[in-house]
Amino acid sequence: MKRKLSIIFISLTIFFSYGIVGLAEGEQELNWLEGPNTVELGEKLANLQYDENYLFLNKEDTVIFNESIGNFETGLEIGSIYPKSEEESWFIIFEYEPTGYIEDAEKEKIDPNAILEAYKEGNEEYNKELVEQGFSPIHVIGWTKEPYFDSETHNLTWAMELESDGESMVNYNVRLLNRYGYVSAILVADTKDLDRLIPEVNQILEGFTFQEGQQYEDFNPTTDKIAEYGLAALITGGIGAAAAKKGLFAALLIFAKKFGVVIIAGIAGLWTVIKKKINSKQV
Repeated sequence: MKRKLSIIFISLTIFFSYGIVGLAEGEQELNWLEGPNTVELGEKLANLQYDENYLFLNKEDTVIFNESIGNFETGLEIGSIYPKSEEESWFIIFEYEPTGYIEDAEKEKIDPNAILEAYKEGNEEYNKELVEQGFSPIHVIGWTKEPYFDSETHNLTWAMELESDGESMVNYNVRLLNRYGYVSAILVADTKDLDRLIPEVNQILEGFTFQEGQQYEDFNPTTDKIAEYGLAALITGGIGAAAAKKGLFAALLIFAKKFGVVIIAGIAGLWTVIKKKINSKQV
C-alpha cells in the first residue's frame, strides 16, 4: 500500500487526533477576537476590519492554531480570520513576505497555460520518484481559477486543483502587493465549498488596507528594494516558473517551511470542537 506524502496531504486520522487533543485539552489558550473589530496585521503593516460574523487570531495564536492542526509554521504568519457560525468550517491565514517591490506588475503577461503545463510535466516526472519511495502519486488537475492580476487593487489571485488517491483538494490564494513585498491570504476549506466561499473571501478582503506609507503606490525607486522575481514566480512559490519543471511538489518540499500552509479537506469535525472552545470562553 502506498503512503501519502504527509507534507502535502495530512492524514485525517492524525489531523483530528492531534488537533482535537491540542485544543480540547486546553494546552494552549487562544485569544479569539470577536467582530465587529479592526485589528492590525504585522507591525504597522496593514489593518483588517471585520464584522460580527467573524473571529480573529493574532500572529502568535495563529501559529499555535496552525501547529495544533498539523500545519507547518512558516514564520510569515501575521494573523488569521474564522467564521463565527458553527455551521461553517473554513479559515483564512494571512502571511507577509518582504520580498521587495514587484516591479511593473501591471505590465507582466501571465501565461496560465504555460505555467500549468510546466507544473504537470515536471510533476509527473517527480511522481515516478514518489512511487519508487512508496508514496501515492499526486496529480495537478488544472486551474479552478486561472491566475489574474487586478491592476487597480494590485491583487493576484488563483486556484489550482490537486488529486491523490481519488481525493480532490483546492488551494485558493490571494497575493496583495505592497511597497515592500506582499501579503498572502490563503483560504483553507473543503473543495466543495470553494465556489461558495470566494465571494465571501473577497468581501472580507475589502476590509483589508495597507497602512499609510505601505501601499503599492508608495514605492520609492531611489530607496526601496526591488524583488528579484515577478507575478509568475509568486504562483510557483517564489522559485520562478521555469523551476516548476523540476516538479511542483519537489518545489513544495524545498519551500514547505516558507510556503507550507496546506489546504485540508473535511475539517468540520475538528471545527465543532474548536467552536465549542470559542463559545465556552464567551459565556
